[in-house]
Amino acid sequence: MKQWSDLHFILRKSDNTTLELGKEKYPIVKDNSLFDSLLTFEAIEEGRKIPIEVYINNISDTYEFQNFFEASRYNQNHKYILETHCNGIKYNSTVTTNEKPYEVTKIEDLYGTETQPASSIKIELIMNDPFFYSDFSYYFEIGAGESPHIRYLLPFRIGDNDVKYSVSKSINLMPHIIDNKGNEDNGVVITIQSGKCLVNPKISNETTNLSMGFNLETGLHDIIKIDTIAKEVYLNDILQLNKKNLFDKWLLLIKGVNILKFDADSGADLAKVRVQFYNKYRAIGIPK
Repeated sequence: MKQWSDLHFILRKSDNTTLELGKEKYPIVKDNSLFDSLLTFEAIEEGRKIPIEVYINNISDTYEFQNFFEASRYNQNHKYILETHCNGIKYNSTVTTNEKPYEVTKIEDLYGTETQPASSIKIELIMNDPFFYSDFSYYFEIGAGESPHIRYLLPFRIGDNDVKYSVSKSINLMPHIIDNKGNEDNGVVITIQSGKCLVNPKISNETTNLSMGFNLETGLHDIIKIDTIAKEVYLNDILQLNKKNLFDKWLLLIKGVNILKFDADSGADLAKVRVQFYNKYRAIGIPK
């Protein structure tokens, strides 16, 4: 049998009602099938199946499960949020159930004389997206507050006259280090609020030497949202089509450290930029 560390689950409905599995009330029956389902990655058409079995102490415990899974009895596609808590880390996934959401086993033991819980409830949860995700991570103001250009005067002598030319030089905006702690590459959601007219914003990942630019021009306080997971661009919540430079790829965060930089043809100095992303996991680390 595998050795388990701190592991418990919270199932959450859309109305925020929860069912906790693995705490004192419903201890987990620790078997290798649950361990393997969390550790072994399979992207199969019918979804990743998570079998959870918990001990119950009396017949009234079954009523909580009946009420919680009531919607699944009429709609097999009813969705729940599954929070898997392990070693202080929370992993999120969206799950559904089978037509019969749970099964009570050894029900006759509830009427025996045994003092230890001998009865259990089995639940099989189905992850259509086989990956686990962290909560959104937030990073603010990539490159904001830096001036994108500096101007200085150079003296030249033409004949008997001294002439000064104004020269403009681009400088790099301050890059920002983002640590993707998941074990998968993943996309990002980038929100840009312009502080003045912003022309053709550009986001670069200096770690991968890839960048994506957009043919967009905004006014004061306009908001651009770039979702590289859904591959969509919005300006003030209105979907914008064909705005990404044709030959640029949608930006990804690779596993580990990524260095992101924001720039634009003009207006980058006063823009506020926020990057949001999930840490994405094929599996979670359970045994120690």
